[in-house]
Amino acid sequence: METDLARQLQQLEQEEEKQYNLLEQALDDDTILQQLKEYRQKTNSMNYDIKEEYVHIHQEKQTLQIQLTIIKENQMKISKIEHLLES
Repeated sequence: METDLARQLQQLEQEEEKQYNLLEQALDDDTILQQLKEYRQKTNSMNYDIKEEYVHIHQEKQTLQIQLTIIKENQMKISKIEHLLES
């Protein structure tokens, strides 16, 4: 009878250890999941910032292209005026 009780006690201890390990693994999984969520939020925020910077650079490029076009038009007008003045 004592050996039967000892065996049952050992089985209970093993089951308790198994449950503890499963709980510990679940907590580790939750921690990893939380870290992944935080990383995703961080990268989404970084991606938004990069996209916003790209839009800003694209707008600046368009503005500079317009300014360059105006400068070229003005140079052509100046060249025409110079040509007219020379003749």
